[in-house]
Amino acid sequence: MTVGDWGYKSVTSAFIVRRAWHRSRLSKVISYVPREVGLMSDVGCDSGILVELIAKYRNTHIVGIDVSGEFIRWSERRKRALGLERVYYLIADATFLPFRKGVFDALTCSEVLEHVKSPRKALSECARSLKVGGVAVVTTPNSLYWRVVRRLIIDAARLLSSLVPSVIDAKPNPNATANLHHTYFSLGQLVSLFNESELEVAESGRLLFGCLNLVTGTKI
Repeated sequence: MTVGDWGYKSVTSAFIVRRAWHRSRLSKVISYVPREVGLMSDVGCDSGILVELIAKYRNTHIVGIDVSGEFIRWSERRKRALGLERVYYLIADATFLPFRKGVFDALTCSEVLEHVKSPRKALSECARSLKVGGVAVVTTPNSLYWRVVRRLIIDAARLLSSLVPSVIDAKPNPNATANLHHTYFSLGQLVSLFNESELEVAESGRLLFGCLNLVTGTKI
């Protein structure tokens, strides 16, 4: 496995829990994206799997953005192999998005804010890049899940991996930067961050048995 295909491996993993987890998360995020969107972005696109799915199920042009050159290069190769015409990729930092104000009609940012050192700055940049009325869909791991439940799941997966290596894929993300969590969010904290970023909350809740926070809203 290369660094760049981590997200792809997550949704095709032989470890059924990991595969189902990420497929469910992506499906839920997509359900909040309007069906007709002129131009949107996926901030922190990883291997571009969410980008591909949005391009498939929504009428939009979409820009996948990630700070990792490995992710972007892998995504570009896959884009060419699949012949995707309305998909674009860009290496950029979520805290310094290289776009003028009010470019995008919608954006997604799924399981990204916990990885950046300044999530407030990152979400502010996301809001700045949105048009007034533009839709934002953001998810993060719930703080209780990350500190307790996930640890138990990972330990169990690694044990099963040692027993049945051909069936269970429990390898850690080889990208050390992407694997580092700087911030733990409760749902309330993520909602507060939305309110501080010129984003009006439309809906908030927990997904996947309370393990993920999801907040959607619009630029005001």
